[in-house]
Formats: sequence, C-alpha cells, structure tokens
Amino acid sequence: MREWVCLLRAINLGAWCPFPDDAAARPTAVQVVHFDTKPAAARVAATLAEDWSPDRLEIRAWEACVAYSATMHASRLQHAALLKRLGVGGTARIWRTMLAIADLLTPEAG
Repeated sequence: MREWVCLLRAINLGAWCPFPDDAAARPTAVQVVHFDTKPAAARVAATLAEDWSPDRLEIRAWEACVAYSATMHASRLQHAALLKRLGVGGTARIWRTMLAIADLLTPEAG
C-alpha cells in the first residue's frame, strides 16, 4: 500500500494516465500495475515491441498501464503474465480503485 500512497500523492492521477478517454469511459477496463523493482530495459523494450491488439500497453519506469478492449479476463496482458514477462513482482489495481484511493488521500476542502 505504501507504493500506492507515494504514487498517488506525487502525481496528478488524471494527467498521469496514458489512456484518459478509456479511463473516463470505462474505469474498470484500465489497470495500473505497480512494479516492486524497475524492470530491465531490454525486457520492457521486448514487451512493448509486441502487438497486444486489441488491448493497449504503456510502461513507465515503475508502472504499467493496460487498456483492455473488453475484459482483462480474456486478455494476454493479465497482470501476472505481464509481471512474469518483465521479470518483476508487483501488484495491480483497476482505474476505478486508483480513483477511490486518490479520493481517500485528498484532504477535504474547507
């Protein structure tokens, strides 16, 4: 949980998302995968070079973001497979959960 708190406090969550339209329209079809270590550049490059259609993938240092065309259950980009391919451990949350955590960490105005 510490990693998520640091991430959410450090960034403007909406501006960070590489798939903002998908996240707004279907927040359960966008997933953020947080790595426990930074993956090797060669593994990242090899993973990004693959065609993941119809899903989309973006990897940024310590996180990956996946936009699923349908559901994550039918995708080759499920978080466990992605972590294995990158050779790292980690955890994943759907965009809706990321927004809920950000709301909890945002002080109320007034």
